[in-house]
Amino acid sequence: YLREGEEPVLEKTNDLAGALYDALALQYVCLGYSGFVSGLQEVRLIAEQAKDIRATHVIYNATYYDTRSGVSTIPVPDYQMTTTNGSASSLFGPSINYQETTTTTRTKYIPYTYHFDRYEQSAYYFVKSRAQARFGVWINDLSNGERERIGQNNGAIITLVMYDLPAFNANVLKNDILLKIDDIDIRDARHAGDIMKHYTGKKATFTVFRKNEKIVIPIVLDSPPAR
Repeated sequence: YLREGEEPVLEKTNDLAGALYDALALQYVCLGYSGFVSGLQEVRLIAEQAKDIRATHVIYNATYYDTRSGVSTIPVPDYQMTTTNGSASSLFGPSINYQETTTTTRTKYIPYTYHFDRYEQSAYYFVKSRAQARFGVWINDLSNGERERIGQNNGAIITLVMYDLPAFNANVLKNDILLKIDDIDIRDARHAGDIMKHYTGKKATFTVFRKNEKIVIPIVLDSPPAR
């Protein structure tokens, strides 16, 4: 987590999906997410939020959403002066002419047209995981379309391959459909996860479905990362 006195790393991206994939593949853990549509907010607010939750890295994005236009009014003071002329006479002297000016303050409303650009803004907050993944893959259950594509109900799809770990170094790819680990047919994502979690060997074999064919991929586990 972010330490006292440290500054978070802020990464602005125009490819949000790609940047998030890279962060997860580098074994960062997402602590949280914020998003909204409004006028552009200051970047310092992202840094302040990261410090509050002790996130070391932030990936953020701002994409033009729309422009709101309308008509409103602004109040301004309206000064009106009234002048009164007259004369006053006295029994003991000549008459006197006078002039009196009175100022009245009112409020008038001036119409104006406004244009307000709005942006879809989002930020994802991360820390680096200390846990070392052994195989280095994320897996999900198959969708109905994926089952139709491979012609069977069982299996699990690989949604992320972590960089520089055994599956990555063996050329397992994102969107490979995992059919077998060694000679064990994979039922679903939970079944595959249980096998990988309790795997005791130093080598494993993935059978995957890729581009309309089955491929057998040997994986060396517990090996040092490639450099």
